Amino acid sequence: MMKGARSFSHCGIAVCLVLSLCVVECSISATQNAVPKPAYASLRTLPPVTSAALVTAGAMYPVDIVRAMIMADVGAKSQALPQMVHNFYQAHGIGGFVNKGIGAELLKCTFSRVVKFWLQPTAHVLAFGKSQKEGTPLTKGVAGALTTIPEMLVISPFENAKLVQQLDKTGRFVNTGETLKFLATRGGPTGLYTGWLPMQLRNALWTGGFFLSLDTFKEKIEALNGGKATATTDVAAGFCAGVFGTLFNCWPDVVRTQIQRKHLAAMLAPTSQKALLHPHLVRTAFRNCATTSAEIFAAKGIAGLYAGMM
Repeated sequence: MMKGARSFSHCGIAVCLVLSLCVVECSISATQNAVPKPAYASLRTLPPVTSAALVTAGAMYPVDIVRAMIMADVGAKSQALPQMVHNFYQAHGIGGFVNKGIGAELLKCTFSRVVKFWLQPTAHVLAFGKSQKEGTPLTKGVAGALTTIPEMLVISPFENAKLVQQLDKTGRFVNTGETLKFLATRGGPTGLYTGWLPMQLRNALWTGGFFLSLDTFKEKIEALNGGKATATTDVAAGFCAGVFGTLFNCWPDVVRTQIQRKHLAAMLAPTSQKALLHPHLVRTAFRNCATTSAEIFAAKGIAGLYAGMM
C-alpha cells in the first residue's frame, strides 16, 4: 500500500509537470509569432511567462505538499503516505492542500520559472557573447545554471517559509508574512537561508540539465514526428528534459528538506538561541550538506536520496 500510494503521488506530479510545460510552451509560442522590437525583444515574453508561472504554481501546489511530506519523512520513522496525508488533513482540513503556504509558493515558483524561461537567454549572451540560438547544449546548460544564483538569493526565504507551513502540525503558522518574521527572529540572519547550499545545487543541476538536454530531445522527438516541429513535440521535449534534470537534482532537494526540518525543530525549541553570522558559515553549510547526505544514504540507501523523485 505504501508503494502504491507513493506511485499515485508520483503520477500526480508527472501530470502537473506536463501541465506546467504546456502552459509555459503555449505562452511563449504565442509571443514568438510576433516580431519584437530589437531593443526590447526579451521583455515581450515576460508577461506570458510570468502568467504561466502563476498558473503552474497554483496547479501543482497540492502535489508539492505531498512531495514535501515524502522528503521530510526520509530521516524520520517512516509512515505510510495515506497516514501522512490523513494527519495533514486532521491538522489543516481540506483547505490546507490548496492554501497552506500557497503565498510563499506562488512568489517562489513565479520568480523561479521566470528566471528559467526568460532570463536564461540573457545570461547566455552575457556569459558567452552570443545568442542562445548560436550556442551549444553545454553553453545553454551553463547559462541556465548561472541564472539560479540570483534566483536562489530571492526564493530561499520563501522556500523555507513554505516548508515550515507545509510541515506545521499545529496550525501555528498562518501566513507567509508571520512565518518569514519567525524565521528571521528565531533563526537570526541565516534563518531565512537555511538549507541554501543544497537548494542552490538542486536548482543549478535541474536548470543546467534541462537546457543541456532540451535540444537533443527536440531533435529526437521531431525525427519521430517526420521532422516536423509542433507545440506537441516541444512540450514532449520539455517534459523529457525536465525528467533528465530531475535525475540530478532530486538528492539535494531531499537533503535540503531534511536540513530545514531539523533547523525548524531547533528554532521551535524553548531553549533555542538566535544563530549568529560567523566566518565559517560557508564551510559549515558544505559540512551539513555532506553529513546529511551520508546519513540518508546510510539509513535508506540511494532510494532515500531519491524519495519523492517523480
